[in-house]
Amino acid sequence: MKLKREINNIAIKYPVNITLEHKKYFEQCLQWEYYTPVVKNHFCSFLYLGGAGTSLLLQPIKNTEPWLNFYKTFNKSFYLGLLLAAAKKNKISFVTARLYYYCTNEFSNSYYHWFTEVLPKIVYVKNSLNTNAKFFIPFPLTEYQRTSLNLLGINFYDTKSKVTFFCQLKVVENFTMSTGYYHRSLLTETAHQIKKTIGYNEKLKRKIYVTRKNASRRRILNEEKVTNILLKLGFEIFDFDDIDFIKQVEILVSTSIFVSLHGAALTNMIYMQPNSIIFELLPKEIYSDKCFFILAGTLKHRYYYLFCEINNPSHILADYYVNIQMFEKVLLATISAAE
Repeated sequence: MKLKREINNIAIKYPVNITLEHKKYFEQCLQWEYYTPVVKNHFCSFLYLGGAGTSLLLQPIKNTEPWLNFYKTFNKSFYLGLLLAAAKKNKISFVTARLYYYCTNEFSNSYYHWFTEVLPKIVYVKNSLNTNAKFFIPFPLTEYQRTSLNLLGINFYDTKSKVTFFCQLKVVENFTMSTGYYHRSLLTETAHQIKKTIGYNEKLKRKIYVTRKNASRRRILNEEKVTNILLKLGFEIFDFDDIDFIKQVEILVSTSIFVSLHGAALTNMIYMQPNSIIFELLPKEIYSDKCFFILAGTLKHRYYYLFCEINNPSHILADYYVNIQMFEKVLLATISAAE
């Protein structure tokens, strides 16, 4: 089923505390387009654990690409060997009778992609195409994934099989040209449905900081000094690795200022009220990876940032060092703006 592709334009503002010399690091992503998801029929297809799919044994299905034109630059994998290995170990499932919708891809089994891409597509199918749709998830579900699906009332089937064969599958493509961009209405509708099911109190005005101290990478080297300032200014400190998903939503719904290092925890800003404040600690002066700045702008939050020194050429693998004087200065500005 191929739907008419409707295009919507979106524009976001520079960070509130932007400096003239830093504008070049943000300007490339201030405007983009998002699309109504396109649903395509696939027959007699294999899906591999994790999200890769193929109808031909020697190349991926291009139409299951997570973003438009993705496989034009992606190094194609050959799946025949994987299929034979799975068959040898009897790790193949066959789904022959029932139609399933497929809203995931190779990148979907992570907190950020799950909430910004997978669930909005699922909500789109359920709200606009088929209220009784059943969804296939090509990996075992974590606590937050299973909980969020249940909160949304989604009928789903997940698997541990290495390969699943489908007679018929409806593949729901993503709605932007690349990752890090969003479908505003589907994203906000998804968050609204989750919050409505849980119940929440919007009247509190919490100031929170989410630490990554127990993460394997992207930690703050001088975090003790950072947390001392935060505590002095009335911030609560959380480690979301120790808090279940529902409790995280309850915290963010009542939060007006959310401070964190660049990482998946910032995804939870989708549960905050519009015009809330996001303060992100970023790797020093890089052009790429502005996904949370874009997310904040998409949700109409006020966004503040601070560039930090890193100890590795890769900002993904690096730990961060925060300039304490500048950190306190920006933090005070966010508090003043929230009052």
